[in-house]
Amino acid sequence: DYILTYTLYASVLDEVRKLQGTLTVRVRLDMDNFFKATMASLAPPRANYVNVAKKDDFRTARFVTQGEENLHNLDMDALKSYGNELEGYADVLYYIQQAAMTVLLWRGHYQVNICGCKFKLALHSLTAFVMGVFLVEDFDLFPAFFFFSIAWFFLASNEQRQRNPSPWHKSATFGGMWLAFLTKRPWNKEINPNDAELQPLIKEYEEAQEERRKKKEEKKDNSNTQMSLMDAYFAQEEQETTENAGDEDIETNTGGMQINPLKPILLPIQKVLGLACQALRIVKSVVVWDESIYAFLITNACLFAGAVLIFVPWSWILRWIFRVIVWTLLGPWMKLVDIFVVKKLQADGDNFMKRLDHTVKQRSQLLLLKKRTIMVHKEDAFKLRAIKRYMFGKFIAKVPQFKDYRYPDIPLPESSSLPHDTAGYSSVHIVERKHGQQLMGHMIPAWGDAEDGAMLNSAAKTESETILSRASPMKLFSRKKAK
Repeated sequence: DYILTYTLYASVLDEVRKLQGTLTVRVRLDMDNFFKATMASLAPPRANYVNVAKKDDFRTARFVTQGEENLHNLDMDALKSYGNELEGYADVLYYIQQAAMTVLLWRGHYQVNICGCKFKLALHSLTAFVMGVFLVEDFDLFPAFFFFSIAWFFLASNEQRQRNPSPWHKSATFGGMWLAFLTKRPWNKEINPNDAELQPLIKEYEEAQEERRKKKEEKKDNSNTQMSLMDAYFAQEEQETTENAGDEDIETNTGGMQINPLKPILLPIQKVLGLACQALRIVKSVVVWDESIYAFLITNACLFAGAVLIFVPWSWILRWIFRVIVWTLLGPWMKLVDIFVVKKLQADGDNFMKRLDHTVKQRSQLLLLKKRTIMVHKEDAFKLRAIKRYMFGKFIAKVPQFKDYRYPDIPLPESSSLPHDTAGYSSVHIVERKHGQQLMGHMIPAWGDAEDGAMLNSAAKTESETILSRASPMKLFSRKKAK
């Protein structure tokens, strides 16, 4: 059971977000098996849509699911917000620089307590040193170490999340997720909002982060100011030089006020910037372990790939690949290939036209297959949209499949979490089950014989369903011969 308190803001497009109040919600999350949840995450999430009957309800549903962002309407505030967001990703260079300094200078980061004495071990530096030593001695380890480096990066990101003393800013630990995965149990944690030990630690951490952010901003502002002064000085000098040179153009000046419609130009730019921001948000949510299950899967996949590739003799494989290429394609027997194969093909006067005709037929078939496949999916989407509008309402709002929001919603410290105790708990008696708005199945019919106007028999229905499940456009659009 979660009792969560969130901060409310007026807009996601504001660069300086002003507090508008708080919202408290209670949520119960039932996940009895982390193993099943992880296996289910291997498949991409299904697209979900919500239908409503009234336009006001649609605006509310769309605001809840996607916020104020609308890629289909030109909005100067959104365009400016996208530009500032992309510019903000340049701050990643600062963190990369700090991480590189930590690794190269052997700065301790992992605290251990030995006999009452606290030490900080430079595990990242030790890892980089060991990998470098083995790699320079055996370059066959490069593919394995490449995947190990990706896993190392994700583990370092998870470690960085754990440094925040606030339990709501932390993500699940890698070891804790593995334990829940192996035991097939849910991973949960009790969070007490009245924990007196955490409050001063959280306050100290936030003050340190704010101080670090202010110093970085001051350094950035000073640098920008110096660059602006230098650019202004050279721009003024260049302008004075140009004015002294004079204008050599003697044509009559025809310039004047010009009205330029900006929407055809700015709207495509806004769409590109919006899609780029959404893609970067999704990547960021995985890298910083907001999407903890996906990060867990990627980390384990890289560890497994590195463990397998470490035993592959890449130099021996490459040597034999080049050896086969040289002894197959560069030997004197290629003269026989020229005499008996190439010249024979070139001697045929109609060979070019035959090959061209064959190529045209192949490309035409591929193009026809592509067109029919697109038409199948388009018809399917069109009919699904029509039946959903008929059943649930004519306005449709799409629910995001991934965490593509700009600002993550972090519960406030007064929020709480309590694992649900099933002891003595009686299962809920379901009186009536209401269907949702998720429709399944294909709605595109297959061709059939209609000579007698009768319905297809059961065997024909089974075959039609098989064709539809395979989604083969060539079979779908080819009529069967009448028996």
